[in-house]
Amino acid sequence: MQISLQAVHCLAVHLLTVTHPAERARVAQEHAQVYPDAADLAVRLGDAQAAELVMEAVRRNRVGLLLGELSTNPEVGQVVREAASRIVAANAAVPDIRDITDQDASRSWTTRSVADITANQAAALEAAASVIGPASVLADFGQLPVLRSEHLVRQGLAAGRARAVLQLYRVPAPTPGGQDRLFWAVTVPDGDQVVSTCGLSLLPYIGEFSLEEADFWTVHAALAFLLLPEPLRTYLRDNRGQWPVELVIVPTGLLGIPFDNLAVDDETLLIDCADVVFTGSLAMTDALSSRPPEDAAPKWLSVYDHHRLAHAVTESQAMANSHAPVDQAEGAAALHQALGGAGRDYEVFALGVHGSQDRTGWGQTKLLPDGTSVTAAEALRWSAPRYSVLSSCHSTMETIEGSELSGFPAALLLRGSTTVIGSLHAIDDAATAAVMARCWILLGAGHPPSHALAEAKRQWLHHHPDQWPQPWLWAPLITYGTH
Repeated sequence: MQISLQAVHCLAVHLLTVTHPAERARVAQEHAQVYPDAADLAVRLGDAQAAELVMEAVRRNRVGLLLGELSTNPEVGQVVREAASRIVAANAAVPDIRDITDQDASRSWTTRSVADITANQAAALEAAASVIGPASVLADFGQLPVLRSEHLVRQGLAAGRARAVLQLYRVPAPTPGGQDRLFWAVTVPDGDQVVSTCGLSLLPYIGEFSLEEADFWTVHAALAFLLLPEPLRTYLRDNRGQWPVELVIVPTGLLGIPFDNLAVDDETLLIDCADVVFTGSLAMTDALSSRPPEDAAPKWLSVYDHHRLAHAVTESQAMANSHAPVDQAEGAAALHQALGGAGRDYEVFALGVHGSQDRTGWGQTKLLPDGTSVTAAEALRWSAPRYSVLSSCHSTMETIEGSELSGFPAALLLRGSTTVIGSLHAIDDAATAAVMARCWILLGAGHPPSHALAEAKRQWLHHHPDQWPQPWLWAPLITYGTH
């Protein structure tokens, strides 16, 4: 197992230096079996800690593509481009060997030593910490993958809250008709202790799923008992008195799945018993939750398109009633001015507009009320407020060549937000406005965003029992980041 973990770490470090999708695909193809073989061994040994280390390495090795995109995309602001470029250059550096024809034998064989390179890497990461904080944590290949699930669960215990962590790692079947492998690790409290278990499930081949396909929700319901492993369902059932549980899900390879509608048992859906937060990596969530508190900015900022979205006024009025005053912006220029400063002048930011999808994620586009637009790449120029609400279509972390680290939520989390409410696909205007209106009331009362969204869904479903069989109206509203 130790040899397998060392191979996993070496490959993850190597892929951190690969910033081009084609090269990453080549390396990944050449060493495709390293991660699943190590995960399979961990499961067969029942070694949950080893399984988690493998999964952390899988998620970490995609950061090279993120850094490559941040350093070369012209729409990304100069400050972020320079920070990413510096990490890329530092991580790609190798010692310089002097010319052997040099007759001065007293000179060192290296003009740029390993120590110099290590110092440059540390300096680049430190400089990037305030610019792309969570990404700088993931880009540190001087550090081995760290076990974080127990720490996150104990954080919840220390605060008197029930918290659990579900980590998933989907390995797609090589050919249609085969079965995807789903490695999982569940970490839950057990009295004063924290217990981790791991396992393997075989999924029906689901290919590139889309929530907007007619048969998606049928397949989705059938997968419930595979996507929510038995140790997690047992913990949720046995702790009914502590509902809702704070649940952190790391759905590697399944980022587009709306987990809230999955069945825990014949009478209970996940939304009934858990406040769910999605994250692309436990390292990111740990970094976000460990951020020191800042002086709370009293101001909130909103952009709502009342002309194109018939029900947006319901949501914007609820926001205005829950907190005063709320500054409003109508177009890209005003938005860039409000969020483009070095400091964070707002505590909460809401964007209720039309949104369009993009294959790479960084081209996700929001159409603003005055007809201008803003992309996820442009959002990387902002100093993002601590809490961001994207009640807009296609506000999801996207998969660019398997990176799962792009899109509007990722941009805002990299630039200062600790929690982002987003969506998975083209969401329903009326249902979204109704759920989010309840969410704003709860946010205004001081509830954390993850709980506010989940409780708003529960309240809305309680008053609309006929909508339970229509999860596409409410389940794709999700929370990213940290509780």
